[in-house]
Amino acid sequence: MYATQANSDVPERDSGGPRDSLLSAAIGVVERAMTSAVSIEEIAAAAGVEADVASTLYPSVDELLIGAALRMCAEDLRLATIEVPTVSAYARHFAGRRAFYRAMRIGPVAQKLDARMAELMAPLISLQIGTLVGAHMSEEAIRALTVEVTAEAFEITNGWIVKSDDDAPVESLYLELEAIVVRRFDTVRDLQRDARPLED
Repeated sequence: MYATQANSDVPERDSGGPRDSLLSAAIGVVERAMTSAVSIEEIAAAAGVEADVASTLYPSVDELLIGAALRMCAEDLRLATIEVPTVSAYARHFAGRRAFYRAMRIGPVAQKLDARMAELMAPLISLQIGTLVGAHMSEEAIRALTVEVTAEAFEITNGWIVKSDDDAPVESLYLELEAIVVRRFDTVRDLQRDARPLED
């Protein structure tokens, strides 16, 4: 099962219709404004969509911005065709879109975005964990580890987006994220070793 099938929250393209135009325009509007404090009217104007149509499709600007972020992430990571994107693909996405995500950190939409992005990414992280150590962990343990890794990954990513220089290389984010994988894998391996019965 692919991520976009598992998470119907990701808006699909509507072949150039008003919803598609609004989602695409929202990215540029936020990047130019350098803040998420933009209006439905601004986005509608940039999209060439009537403001009342935009308001009908998206009663709140937060929902429009979050929808734009979710679709952009899903498309950049090719979630419709790739079951589990790599850590490097994840790092490239957030580094390449840092102007948008940095602007989204400003204002009340940030917490809402984090929650919805976590819903999108957690199943992918769970699959990765299951691939690495699933044969040696219970489903309950995998779920608990998924919550921890997802929270840590977003904390690192958000911190990097806000604090890094505009020309900071994507490798710096990749290395921080890869360190999570290595550290968690080592922890699980140590737990498995300690749990082995002693041989006579």
